[in-house]
Amino acid sequence: MTLAGYTFRFERLDLQAKGNYTSEKAIVALFDHQQRIGELTPERRFYEARRQQMMEPSIRWNGIHDWYAVMGEKTGSDRYAFRLYVQCGVRWIWGGGLLMIAGALLSGWRGRKRDE
Repeated sequence: MTLAGYTFRFERLDLQAKGNYTSEKAIVALFDHQQRIGELTPERRFYEARRQQMMEPSIRWNGIHDWYAVMGEKTGSDRYAFRLYVQCGVRWIWGGGLLMIAGALLSGWRGRKRDE
C-alpha cells in the first residue's frame, strides 16, 4: 500500500507466547522510492487472565516524518486490517513548545536580574 509517497508492505506475522499474554506481531516494511528505510512492528496482545485484547502501535521517525502502524482485526484466514499514518513535523511542534518554555524562563531570569 502506498501512502503519502511511502510504500508499506506486510512481510510476516510472528506469534509469541510471553509471561502473561500471547501476541501477534506484524512486520511491515517501509519503503521510500523502492529503497527500504525501515520497518514497523505493530502488535496485538491477548491477556489470558483478564480476557483482554490490546493493540500496541509501532512508531518510527526520522526527524521530519513520523510513521505509525496499528494492527487491527483479522479480516480473513490470512488477512489483517491495518491503520497506517504518515505525519510531518510532529516532533517540531514539541520542539517549538520547549523553545517557548526556555524563552519564558530566560526572560524571567533576565528581568529579575535587572530589578536587583
